[in-house]
Amino acid sequence: MPYLLTLDSAFLETNSDEMRQALAQLIHYVSFHYECKWSMWHDGHFGLMAWHPMVPSPVPYPELELTNELPTSGTIITTHERANLFQNKDLQVLTVHSSTQAIGQLQLTITQSLATVLSAFQRLIAPSQKFYPLMFPSGWEELFHERTLLAPSENADCDRFGPFGWLRRLEYSWSLAQVNYAPGSTIIDIGSLETFIPQYLAERDLDVTSIDIDPVGVEFQKKIAEKLPKPFRVELQDITRTTYASESFDQALMISTVKHIPGDGDCRAMREIHRLLKKGGIVALTTPYDHQWAHEDTGIRPHKYLQRYYSMNSALTRLAPQDLFDVVDIEFIGGTLHSPGNYTPQFINPTNAAIIALALRKK
Repeated sequence: MPYLLTLDSAFLETNSDEMRQALAQLIHYVSFHYECKWSMWHDGHFGLMAWHPMVPSPVPYPELELTNELPTSGTIITTHERANLFQNKDLQVLTVHSSTQAIGQLQLTITQSLATVLSAFQRLIAPSQKFYPLMFPSGWEELFHERTLLAPSENADCDRFGPFGWLRRLEYSWSLAQVNYAPGSTIIDIGSLETFIPQYLAERDLDVTSIDIDPVGVEFQKKIAEKLPKPFRVELQDITRTTYASESFDQALMISTVKHIPGDGDCRAMREIHRLLKKGGIVALTTPYDHQWAHEDTGIRPHKYLQRYYSMNSALTRLAPQDLFDVVDIEFIGGTLHSPGNYTPQFINPTNAAIIALALRKK
């Protein structure tokens, strides 16, 4: 069970946007580093529903819950004046003044005061992963510098690889940057459909296998492959149960594919990928992200085209189980509209991200 942190609604009596922003920063920072659950306690003098769960754009609160009952365990954050309301032998009480400056300092207080308690709930963080502040600069050159493989000129909406949208630019580029380009290295691209990925890899002298459960994608890739000096293999396969031998591949890509697999197929797909990879092999995958929760969504397409979004918790649990993989990298991808129709893709704060990208190494 995650650790429970509870905010006293007394902090919000000023109805200040600045206070809400400071609290959102606090909640997100602690949630990023620790597996914890946040609740909001109120005693009837203040109602949160007018702005719950979305605080002033663009910062949503992660996983807030409302309760009319005082928690029996965990930590409650309250004001000095109300500390006596929360005396409980199993409840730790942190008091702080109701100001944006004090909330900012509370971040340090929580990690110091609760270091022993929270250590058991520390998240698995990849070496390259970092917490991005809620307000941060963006710059195309800065974001691409030593972070991705494709040059910005190759991430235009229409280039020699064909058209693809603004968010795909960084998603594809990050994914290709995870690949080991040693000549002859075996790689499987899962769910290639009508992308340029297998062609890109084959042109760099990799031994490429492209698979898809959709015959349309298979036929598309076959037409591409037969035109190349060194064709890649294209096969109709279900990644939850392929016909390949164990340890057939050095590495794997699964870009924006796992979201389409219904039921528990995403978990079965990851176990199949684990079987197919050689020991130490890397799989890079991307999928839609929701900072609050994973949920089934069968209404987007009549044939259940999009099955789910992932939160950080559900992505690590369902896609990166610790008995199968070590996490090499975690990135969150989103974008900012700088002018009408002009999006810049970014590595971004998870609160604002649309895609989570995971690089996993087979144990």
